[in-house]
Amino acid sequence: GFPLRLSHAASGSGVDLTQLMRKLAEVRTADGRFIERKYISILSEPLVMKGSVQYQSPDYVRKEYDGPERQSYEIRGDHLVVELADGRKREISIDDHPALRAFVESYRGTLAGDLETLQRYFELELDGRMENWLLRLTPRGDELADYLSEIVVLGRNDFVYSVETLEASGDRSIMTLEPGSE
Repeated sequence: GFPLRLSHAASGSGVDLTQLMRKLAEVRTADGRFIERKYISILSEPLVMKGSVQYQSPDYVRKEYDGPERQSYEIRGDHLVVELADGRKREISIDDHPALRAFVESYRGTLAGDLETLQRYFELELDGRMENWLLRLTPRGDELADYLSEIVVLGRNDFVYSVETLEASGDRSIMTLEPGSE
């Protein structure tokens, strides 16, 4: 189950998907710090990683991990550039990897308020109020469902503060975000 139980808002005061996407789409740039906890079945403790994330509307996301394993993922348009700790770079076209594309769009499409793209890959279920909402993304199509059970995004107004990814294998990760200096 999910640790946060949202009470159903009284009629009329609940959040509407179109309204939420419009509000998210107004955000041009965002940056902040994240903590990511990966729960993997073969490990008794979660892997904990920290780093920073940057977003620029409509399609640029950069995620950089701190520490000795310092690596980064930079997505612009259809290209993903992975930079490893030793400085080597690898460029990947996300169009060549449907599951990767859907995963990228789950995050980027939410930040961009891109309802059409999200609905291409996921069934969407929204709960809560504008100041405290939960968006559940369930994959459409078997190819994606082979990798991914669901993604649960939590937010306050136009700020996404948690992304929980549940893999089909049973492993999961939770990324918690803190806004940077505006």
